[in-house]
Amino acid sequence: MSDKVKKTKYSFHDFFDIDEIQKIQDLFSKATGVASIITAPDGVPITEESGFSNFCMKVRKTEQGLCNCIKSDSIIGNPDKDGGPRIQKCLSGGLYDGGTSIMVGGQHIANWLVGQVIDESVDPATIIEYAINVGLDEKEIKKDIDDITHMSLAKFTDICNFLYHNAQLLSKMGLDNLQMKQEIEKRNEIEKKLEKEKELFQVTIASIGEGIITTDKEGNITFMNSVAEDITGWKLTETQDISLYDIVFMKEDLQEEGRKTVEDLFLSDQCSHFLKHTELICKDGAVKSIENSVATIKDHNDEIQGLVLIIRDITKEKKLQWALEARELMHRAMISNISDVISIIDEKGIVQYQSENSEKIFGWDANDIVGNSALQVVHPEELEYIQGQFEDLLKKPGTTKVARLRIMSKDLKYKDIHIHATNLLKDPIIKGVLLNYKDITDTVLLEKEKEQTDAWLRNQQKFDSIGTLAGGVAHEINNPINGIMNYSQLILEAKDNDEDTYEYAKEIIHETKRVATIVKNLLQFSRHESGIIASVKINDVIEETLSLIRTIIKHDQITLKVDTFDDIPEVKCKSQQIQQVLMNLMTNARDALNEKYEGYDENKKLIVSSEVYQQKNKSWARITIEDHGMGIKKDIQDKIFDPFFTTKGRTEGTGIGLSISYRIVKEHNGNLLFDTKQGEYTKFYIDLPIVTSRRKRA
Repeated sequence: MSDKVKKTKYSFHDFFDIDEIQKIQDLFSKATGVASIITAPDGVPITEESGFSNFCMKVRKTEQGLCNCIKSDSIIGNPDKDGGPRIQKCLSGGLYDGGTSIMVGGQHIANWLVGQVIDESVDPATIIEYAINVGLDEKEIKKDIDDITHMSLAKFTDICNFLYHNAQLLSKMGLDNLQMKQEIEKRNEIEKKLEKEKELFQVTIASIGEGIITTDKEGNITFMNSVAEDITGWKLTETQDISLYDIVFMKEDLQEEGRKTVEDLFLSDQCSHFLKHTELICKDGAVKSIENSVATIKDHNDEIQGLVLIIRDITKEKKLQWALEARELMHRAMISNISDVISIIDEKGIVQYQSENSEKIFGWDANDIVGNSALQVVHPEELEYIQGQFEDLLKKPGTTKVARLRIMSKDLKYKDIHIHATNLLKDPIIKGVLLNYKDITDTVLLEKEKEQTDAWLRNQQKFDSIGTLAGGVAHEINNPINGIMNYSQLILEAKDNDEDTYEYAKEIIHETKRVATIVKNLLQFSRHESGIIASVKINDVIEETLSLIRTIIKHDQITLKVDTFDDIPEVKCKSQQIQQVLMNLMTNARDALNEKYEGYDENKKLIVSSEVYQQKNKSWARITIEDHGMGIKKDIQDKIFDPFFTTKGRTEGTGIGLSISYRIVKEHNGNLLFDTKQGEYTKFYIDLPIVTSRRKRA
């Protein structure tokens, strides 16, 4: 194989016209009297059968016979390492077959097979036995066997050698076709690459940001890209055989200088020249400010063939420069009058610049501030924190930090300030940390008022919860009272039964204690919170809440399942607030279950669980409130924690329960999360941080 031929996977169809090959095969079969066919290397036919005997045609129509024939053809047509054809009995019917490989560039692409002959060594009985095994009828095939070509093995060998010679000719023809095909492919590939590069060059030149004009060595324009057309107002179609000087060069007082520059380029070895800013007169008479340079175009012999002129319209930039100068004056006036104070400090915290409006907020004259430390007016309680933030900011050029702090004004009172600091020490103009001070004293006062309002709303939510539970509490109290009355009556009626009297008295004590526990928990829940954070056991908070809602759950035919860790470490919290969150979530779960199930259902369950888990080397206590109710609709899932958002009617609630619950958990440095699937379930997770290390479950 030639070194230039690629080792690529080809098929017989890539090199030959199948119709022409079919004709050659048919003539070969007719001239030699033997069957012939060309197959793929795996034995699958490529051409139609030529001169096939009836016997073989019938065998190939059976599933097993065809499989055996294809397998035999692939073996007989396989390349022989010693050269020449392969001659052997067919693995299918036992007739003599011969075959040779057709190779192109070292690749086996086809088998040319001949045969289906019987010589004196073939026993017809073995042929009949094989035919019966593949499913043919013995009576039908005896006559077909008699019609099979009879030929001596020597003569058949001569035919196979002739076949081998023809196959070699086909292989050589295929190799020639392959080389021609690859040369054509290579040429097409080169042409495509050149065309692509030409297209890329044209697109690049046409779309480049600067105007490009080329000329021949006489100075006549040969090309203009779209940017040059836009700048000059001329189209390339209008500039054929027109000199560069006629359409491009500039105002009269600059034309002579430009012409001389170009002529000097043609006459010297200089390659390029940068022209100073000039003003160009366009086709429509408009004047534009341009930046430009001109260079010679040389061939491979270093002879000048033309010029390339690069022009850039800087008219807008000129106007912008004038506008910037005017704007700078305006900015100075604006900074002096805006409400925020602008300051620049160096890496040591010394003020290098202070806007003139500093006096409006702080009472300090700007000149009094410059040269002093910006940290000296920060409230002592916040000084250490601000120093740390400033040192961290200095380590990260280009970054920004925001903070809220108190800064002393000239009257020695402190103002609440929102400060926005950006590290611009590497900025060539600022060369420092840029500070923006915003007075938020009034905003802080409003926030404090809002906190007071939120506290009132939390109490209001608590009262709403108590109202919801009122019926249940009354029912829970009523049952023990009735029990006391009934057992008391029984004691009066039991005259001499001391054992019964004892049992009745035990029940009276039990029921009375249960009443006391319920009333105690209810009073504790409704008591005005002290705001003291204490270490509590999560399971105790859960049980205290359940004691208040268990009767209502039972009354609504809801199955309550409690699955809590026996030994969860204590968390620091306001237990009444966490109890309020639990009550709200359990009440919502009850409503969801009642909405989905009118009466009892095995899936009408409220599941309360607790556990401990680790995340980012931190221990958390998790309380899960789960119901298999209606779930939360997708279109409101991102709104459920919004204040006053509710899906209930106006008489059913205020819509502030989840909002307050979310805020309470966040105030405890925890997380209130949920997982839901509409129509199937909702799970709310209350995650609270654990200060102590996690202990194993008991």
